[in-house]
Amino acid sequence: MARTEITAQTRPSTKNPANSALTWGATDAVNHNSFSLSGQPMLFIRNDDVGSQTITLKSVADQSGRVEDEAIVVAAGEYAMAGPFTATGWRQADGLFWIDTTDADLMVAVLRT
Repeated sequence: MARTEITAQTRPSTKNPANSALTWGATDAVNHNSFSLSGQPMLFIRNDDVGSQTITLKSVADQSGRVEDEAIVVAAGEYAMAGPFTATGWRQADGLFWIDTTDADLMVAVLRT
């Protein structure tokens, strides 16, 4: 099963506020999500559900063999942010960053920094 890929956005323009909004996309609670891990992307999370939901950032072993996924609980109607991320500890074998979610009402935006 292939993960649903999220397209990263470039940094919004600070000179033109009309172009500064993030484009949000629903997460895939069945196939889960991924995004290209180039640069140092930031992950923005919004919970549109009526209850708390969890998004899990899937890690890989670093140079010391440590693996520690990061679970972020986002309350109903709230926002969260994670990153910036580097390849070490996060780049999966397919070259992507993996995200698992519990609910399709979690919305995300990936921003390249």
